[in-house]
Amino acid sequence: MTLSCQGIGINTSREVAIGEAYLLNHGVAEISMREITEDQIQGEIERFQGAVKTTTNHLREVRNQIPGDTALDISEFIDTHLLMLEDVAISQATIGLIRENRYSAEWALQVRRDELVRVFDEMDDPYLRTRKDDVDHVVGQIQFVLAGGQPTNHDNLKGRVIVARDLTPAETIMMKNQGVAAFVTEFGGPLSHTAILARSLGIPAVVGIHQATTLFRQGETLVVDGAQGMVLADPTERILHHYRERIAARQKREADLRRQVDLPTMTMDGFHIYLHANIELPEDIGITLENRADGVGLFRTELLYINRPDPPSEEEQLEVYLAAVKGLKGIPHYDQNPGPGC
Repeated sequence: MTLSCQGIGINTSREVAIGEAYLLNHGVAEISMREITEDQIQGEIERFQGAVKTTTNHLREVRNQIPGDTALDISEFIDTHLLMLEDVAISQATIGLIRENRYSAEWALQVRRDELVRVFDEMDDPYLRTRKDDVDHVVGQIQFVLAGGQPTNHDNLKGRVIVARDLTPAETIMMKNQGVAAFVTEFGGPLSHTAILARSLGIPAVVGIHQATTLFRQGETLVVDGAQGMVLADPTERILHHYRERIAARQKREADLRRQVDLPTMTMDGFHIYLHANIELPEDIGITLENRADGVGLFRTELLYINRPDPPSEEEQLEVYLAAVKGLKGIPHYDQNPGPGC
């Protein structure tokens, strides 16, 4: 029997994906309070510092694997986590709890995590509230190492649908490089890291499906409909045929549109209509040129300000804007008479 689950769809250029489920289980058991003796304090601090170092080295490896032409905002997700690993708000505060309260490394880190999350929960801005995900991801990675785990890149994920409680930015980027078909997560919303990265990377995703890791079975066929926010497990041949036709129709439509990019944007009575693109990421410039846009109508610059602790400097903004102007190679250049209202 086909199982249908509804979540929050993350629509991309590939709105539908079909693939085998790959259940990703990398959580740790619930952290319980544990006190240590006076002579164990230094050893516990060193154990914590070792876990932080292992996590940092893993994230740097992921950062180094990101292609140079990847959108800047994608790389900054990893940079944000690296900065948090160095931040005294996590590292020194946790060590302080180990020393002063004689907490185990796991419990000290959990206590500090809860303190930071409460701060984010009290914020009015919905976007800033979701940034507590950064704290959870960083703390979760350290806790995983403290529990004896080792960060892994996971193999043989090409064409599979990843099902997880949540995904860190590092995992999302690595899995994109391995050619996964889609993501399904138990947690997350439209502003979560998984959602933002899925859109940027062009991967269909459905987030917020409660108990997804227990509802779906390892290896079973899943249909992920990012447009409708729906996941279908064990679909019938009739359902598979329907979604395969949707995928084929979208691919055909995109191919048809690509064949028309060199045609003039002109009305039947001879007026030229200027087509302007909306851009926000560096790779959008290439897409703008490929689709023969006449210029840029809107350059969304708010991505320069998010996922970072401080606003960009004037020099950094100037560099980004100059890169866009140079990348656009002279457009817009108006050499024709526009139609009425253009």
